[in-house]
Amino acid sequence: MKTISCIAILTAMLATANSCRKQDDTEAAQLASFASVALQKGEWQQAYDQLVRASALRPSVAEYQTGAGMAAVKLGRMDVAETHYDTAAQILAKQAMDDPERFCDYALLLGLLGRYEEAITVLKDRPERFLDAQMLQPLAKEPDMIEEMVSEYGIEEMLSEYGIKKTEQGLGPAN
Repeated sequence: MKTISCIAILTAMLATANSCRKQDDTEAAQLASFASVALQKGEWQQAYDQLVRASALRPSVAEYQTGAGMAAVKLGRMDVAETHYDTAAQILAKQAMDDPERFCDYALLLGLLGRYEEAITVLKDRPERFLDAQMLQPLAKEPDMIEEMVSEYGIEEMLSEYGIKKTEQGLGPAN
């Protein structure tokens, strides 16, 4: 009888946790959507706050960290931006081992951050199972072209839309 009660309680707890997780996913997606609109309007603080909240709800979504970093740059908080970008890189590093698309995202983010040597090392040491991944073929053949790939993917253009540019010190305000 106690075993059945324990199983029933455990099942109820898991169902509640799963329901909360789905609510968090939905709320995080809504916050990110609002943040995207705020970024387009130049409402940097609002975008930043929403992306930080979305990141708290879904800490495994690198895009929320990257967006928060972009907003922080516009707010002139470069140290905060670097923290968000580093967190995004850590998230992608974990996900990269299971998914060639995330692996490519990771290498490109490292390139965007100006960490070209690290990106080249990552590409050269890619998992064997990713050798045939189509998206990695150009980089696999010539990992040194990561800097060119960053600009080809339009990342710099996207950043410039938000008033951010790459400098020798990293990312900074375009003005």
